[in-house]
Formats: sequence, C-alpha cells, structure tokens
Amino acid sequence: GVDQSASSLPSSSSPPPPLAAVPAAEAMGMAAALMTSKDYPIPKKAWTNQLLIQLLHSSKYIFQIIIVLLWYITNAMNGIVMQSYSYHFDHSITHVLLIWSNASFITCVQLLTGVGMGRLLLYCINRNITWQNITATHSLPLSLVHGFGNLSTNLGYMYGKASIIQVLKLLEPFETLILSFFLFSEVTCSTGVVCSMSIVVGASMSLLQQQSEPIATAAIVYAIISGFTLSSRNVLQRKHGQSDNTMKDFTKLERALIQFTQMSYYSGMEVAMFTLIQYLTLSILPILSDGSTQHADILSTQHVTLELAVYHPLYNVFSMITLGFVSALTHSLWNAAKRVFAVLLAMVWFREGMNATTVLRLTVIGVGAVWYSRESKLAGINKVVHDGSQRTTQAWDTVAAPLLTVIALAAVFLPSN
Repeated sequence: GVDQSASSLPSSSSPPPPLAAVPAAEAMGMAAALMTSKDYPIPKKAWTNQLLIQLLHSSKYIFQIIIVLLWYITNAMNGIVMQSYSYHFDHSITHVLLIWSNASFITCVQLLTGVGMGRLLLYCINRNITWQNITATHSLPLSLVHGFGNLSTNLGYMYGKASIIQVLKLLEPFETLILSFFLFSEVTCSTGVVCSMSIVVGASMSLLQQQSEPIATAAIVYAIISGFTLSSRNVLQRKHGQSDNTMKDFTKLERALIQFTQMSYYSGMEVAMFTLIQYLTLSILPILSDGSTQHADILSTQHVTLELAVYHPLYNVFSMITLGFVSALTHSLWNAAKRVFAVLLAMVWFREGMNATTVLRLTVIGVGAVWYSRESKLAGINKVVHDGSQRTTQAWDTVAAPLLTVIALAAVFLPSN
C-alpha cells in the first residue's frame, strides 16, 4: 500500500543528489519535481543548476544561428573568390582547354579538401565510424554528376559574375522538380508550386535584364548545366539513400557527413584523373597561337590561394551540420534564402549597381524561393481537418496565390523610375 508517486520524491531526511552530477534532462525533471512539491524546500543549488540548464539551451540556439550564418557567408565567399581568381587571365586569348584544366584543378582541390574536413568531423563526432563505413558503397553516376556539377559551377564563375551565377542557380529546385517527375514519376505540382516558381523565374529574369554589361553566354550555359547536374545529384542521392542499408544505425548528421565525404572522395578522384589528362594534353599539344606566356601562367597555378580551396568544402560542411539539427523543410527554406544572401553580398563586394529596384527584386526572389520550398515539400500532403479549412485552402489556391503572383511579377517588371 505504498504511494509510489509520493515515494518518487526524496524524503526530507535524506539530502537530494547534486544536480550538477546528473545529465541535463534528469536535472530539469528533478527541478520540476522539487518545485511541485510543497513539503520539500528547494535548495539554492537547484536554482543555480536550472539557470545553468537554461543558459545551455540558449547557447545551443546561438550555436545553430552561428552555423547558419557561417553557411551563408562561406557559400557567398566561394563565388567571390572564384570571380576574383578569374580576373588573372584574359578569356579572349585563352584557349577553352586552359580554362577547363584550370577549373578542373581547383575543383579537384576543393573536393579532396572536403574529404579531409568531413573525415575530421566524423572522427570528432563518432570515433567508431571507420573509413570502411564511409567507402562501403559507391554509386558511379552519383559521383560523376557531383564532380561535373561542381566543375560546371566553377566554370560559370570563371566566365561570369558571382551574382549572376547565384541568380541562375536559383533555378536548381525547379530542375530538381522536373527530374523527380521523370526519374521517380513524382507529381508534386500544385497551384502554390506553379505560382512560386513563376515569381522566382520572373524576378530572376528581371534582375538579369538589369545588368549594364552583357552577360557571357558561356557563364549562362555553365550555370544551367551546373543546375541540372546538381539537381540530378540530389535526385540520385535520394534514390541511392533509399536502397542503402549500411547507414541505418547512424544519426541524421552522421549520415549526411558520411554521404558528403563519400561523394567528395570519389568525385575528387575522378576529377583528378580528368585534370591529369587535360594537363598531359596541354603539355603535348601547342594549342596557343600567341605564344606560351599565358600557357605557362595558367599551368603554374600561382594564383591558387587557400581561400579557393577551403570555402567550397566549408559551406558544404556547414550545410550538413545545419541539416543535422533542423528538418528537411527548414533546411530547404534556409537554402533558398542563402542564394539571395549570396547575390546581395557579391553585389556589395564588387560594388555593383544597387538601388531600390534591385532590393525589391531580390526581396521578391527570396519570398518566392521560400514559398516554393515550402509548397514543394507540402504539395502532396492533405491535412484537411474540417470543411472550413478545406474551403480556406481552395480559396488560397484559386484566388489568393495567383493574385499574389500577378502583383509580384508586375512589381519586378515595372520601370526603375
């Protein structure tokens, strides 16, 4: 006949265990039990540890915000340093093979640096993860599209402005939607998806038309190729993850880092072989008609700096860490805002034309990208609770969403005056 609920609390004759010696979750439970007990006095140390627990939780959120900011900054700086690097040689007299070999070398260094970063983080998180766990599976199509996608991105930076490439890369989610339809037969189109897609594409095109200088055709082509290859990577990665049972015992963060390290390793080795073939070709064939000065300058890699090697893997690592503590939907929303931040930082860094019209168009792109990310995740989910909510959803799809799209497109295509 003993009351278990009453006996769960410590008696007044026995002192409570020190809260500093128990885990945070247990300490919070003990503090809550003590505060709900009327007969037991709360020691001062309990209040101290409870305050410490609250500070630890606050510091966790501060840490997450810092990680997201570092993700944004390193992604933007990767494009900025690539654009700065492209100024060291003249595209008009440089053979296309020299550009390709140079971009391939940089891509190889970035990917292999990412392998080292990913392996170091995995060792710090879980020392039981071995190199055999990382290289247990290999999808050749996945590593090929990952390597070629990163190479195409760097080639786009070599020919065009970082802000322009980031604007064009806003089309990646839509390309993923198209590839998902053809590869997985997934129909995720809804009114919200179509309207948000129209807003982002329209606002992006208006931002491209605002450029005072003509955009290099090669930059547009490589940016679009990069978008399609990296979208293919995302689709293939999801397909590969569904059939891979070797990582079911790892956490979400560990799986993300293992996949990143694995793709970086195999893609880096493949790009390294491709780079070696190009350098051998360049050393044999006299492809320049104006002498060998620039040929030697490009092959010497004297302008390759540490920033070119580390920013690319760093923003991928921060993206993986962010994915480890947020949901996939939240990550996609932040990823959409990341592009707008990269465009804005590149414009400020290179002192490109910034006015009220530019800010308006960037804002519309950001809102449309976030809206698209949310709609694409929720397109196939029907969460109708009662008729009222269904009528509200239908009213949004048939009236409000198209009207908002028309207003947004009219705003971005208005004359700048």
